[in-house]
Amino acid sequence: MGQKRPLFYLPGGTKVLIAIATGLAAMARLKAAHQQLKEVATALSTPPEEVVAAASDLLAKNKALKKQLKAATKALMAQQAAQVLASGQQVNEVHIESAGDISVLAPLVLKGAGEETLLWAKLQAVVDEIKAAGGKASYRTVDVTDLQSVKDLVAAAQAEFGGLDVIYNNAGIMPNSPMSEVWVDEWNAMIEIDLKGVLNGIAAVLLVFKAQKHGHIIATSSVAGVKNYVGSGVYGAAKWGVRNAMEVTRMESANEGTNIRCTTLCPAAIDTELLDHIGFEMTAANMKAFYKQHALSPEAIARVVNIAVDQPAEVDISEVMIYPTNQA
Repeated sequence: MGQKRPLFYLPGGTKVLIAIATGLAAMARLKAAHQQLKEVATALSTPPEEVVAAASDLLAKNKALKKQLKAATKALMAQQAAQVLASGQQVNEVHIESAGDISVLAPLVLKGAGEETLLWAKLQAVVDEIKAAGGKASYRTVDVTDLQSVKDLVAAAQAEFGGLDVIYNNAGIMPNSPMSEVWVDEWNAMIEIDLKGVLNGIAAVLLVFKAQKHGHIIATSSVAGVKNYVGSGVYGAAKWGVRNAMEVTRMESANEGTNIRCTTLCPAAIDTELLDHIGFEMTAANMKAFYKQHALSPEAIARVVNIAVDQPAEVDISEVMIYPTNQA
């Protein structure tokens, strides 16, 4: 097989997990807010058409405003990076499941811009540290719901590193709510990112791995993809789908003799920004309280990734459940 040239896995016991998701969730929230405004207007005896018009205008301007905000954010990146590094934070340990997108809603604009700036600063800090140690590294943001975008990432990795051995499909969002609330936009966003995003990652590397007769596909499912949880109906459905697709890919590879290893991770409570996606207040409060009591550091998942990748070629750790010891 030769020396490993992984895509997201960085050898040497690294603690880095990097996966960038799309901003589809932010757009879904925006559309949901627009719909709510329409419903409120309809319920009034005299529909305030100017409110509906303003909401429509907000949606129309979203793309243009987002470009402006991203440009402004990039201009501040160097200054923000310097502040982060000067603060002494451990910027070499990064776990990002979803960078999100810059929304036109004012509170999310400020939050999104800051997070994106910090993201770039942290990723660049990781790259700089690896290079300083004599290694080779780079980073790139990708929309996992866009197959061509993921394929371009694979092509870039092959061109820069001379090949590809491992892909870790880790992007995800978790805007949970009761099924009876029928938050269809958020359902669709989870399917697009959590399930189709993984399928796009598989599709982008499968022909490459088949041709070279080796490769390792890693994907994050969840304990919600193994058990049923109230409030997690669609999130769980997406994660069940991930488990099924990954296991079938593993079985088919074994039958075809292509030597493609598949590892599905099923984490329980892990301290990430996933809880920030939950818009249903009762669900958000309950899960935040639960995670505060039980959640593990993302470093725990990074160690499991390292263990799976470091196995010899004939060993495939196909599925791993990762629980905090104190979580029942």
